[in-house]
Amino acid sequence: MIIIDVEASGLDTRSYPIEIGWVCLKTDDSDRFLINPDTSLEPWDHWSTEAQKLHNLSRRTLIDEGLDVRDACARLNQALAGKVVLSDSEQWDGWWIQRLFLGAGLTQPNDQAFVVQYLFEHFHPLWHSELRARLDAAHRPHHALEDARAIAAAVRGLPVESLK
Repeated sequence: MIIIDVEASGLDTRSYPIEIGWVCLKTDDSDRFLINPDTSLEPWDHWSTEAQKLHNLSRRTLIDEGLDVRDACARLNQALAGKVVLSDSEQWDGWWIQRLFLGAGLTQPNDQAFVVQYLFEHFHPLWHSELRARLDAAHRPHHALEDARAIAAAVRGLPVESLK
């Protein structure tokens, strides 16, 4: 199982992914990268100053250091193909992953497809309050890899219901 976290340019329908981080619960393998918004096929120009402060990332840093959107998609497909990918906010994280692929003009080939699923769906409802308490207590600095690791730490030791 993979825990993924996506940071974005804001919480708006015009927002887009700016940083992705993931960690494997089993092996502790991980990755993190920034995304260059200027390489999207569609205009990615929405920028929230609140998001900039929260993530401590400027648009200039993303342009200078971020991956091309096509390279970001390839990197995700290579690492996450066929894996169970979980998020504590799959509606946003899944949407931003979708925005990334659309911005690159790509679809995921069937053999490389991964879907971001809701973390809580993999735990019996009896464990939901414990998981929520652990997540609420976790320090998350709003940097994708650090947040993914905090979520992974909160999950470890709880019985997984299934690997759908």
